[in-house]
Amino acid sequence: MSSLIIDTATANLFVGLYGKESKMILEKGKNHAAVLMKKIDEVLGSTKLDDIDEIIVGVGPGSYTGVRVGVVVAKMFSWTKHIPLKQVSSLYIQCSGYDGIRSVSIDARRGNAFCAIYDADDSLILDEALRPVIDFTKAGLDITEDNYKPNMEKIVKKATLVKDVHALVPNYLRKTEAERNKNHED
Repeated sequence: MSSLIIDTATANLFVGLYGKESKMILEKGKNHAAVLMKKIDEVLGSTKLDDIDEIIVGVGPGSYTGVRVGVVVAKMFSWTKHIPLKQVSSLYIQCSGYDGIRSVSIDARRGNAFCAIYDADDSLILDEALRPVIDFTKAGLDITEDNYKPNMEKIVKKATLVKDVHALVPNYLRKTEAERNKNHED
């Protein structure tokens, strides 16, 4: 069983191949759309996309454009190659390499963060939400984009099957800036 894992929701671009051969790329950057396909090609190496058994994508929360880039690429590969698609929280991907109770957050700007708290068994203690940073209570190890540590085995286990590839939408947790500005005009 081989899994291609993609997450573009944060400042970190994560692409992993998990299975008989395992390899991952985790690199900080701002233009995931420009480099994602190249990084997928690097991770796959001699493995052909047709040999992948499943695609797992981080569905957010995170950067609106960043989340969309990874989700669109994963959906396209899944649909065109008839590869099962699974989804997992980008917050979970970010902290999956740590044990114990851990709080995890992604900078949402303007004093806010997308955040959650996971228990030692990887269940949610505090659901994912957009919260003011000052209100977010830290519990255990605080995982941010600066200490992003994925564990591909745990990600594969946590991912859930997407039944309708076309219906998959990112988990934005808030409206876009354009939507917020439009609401102020009304």
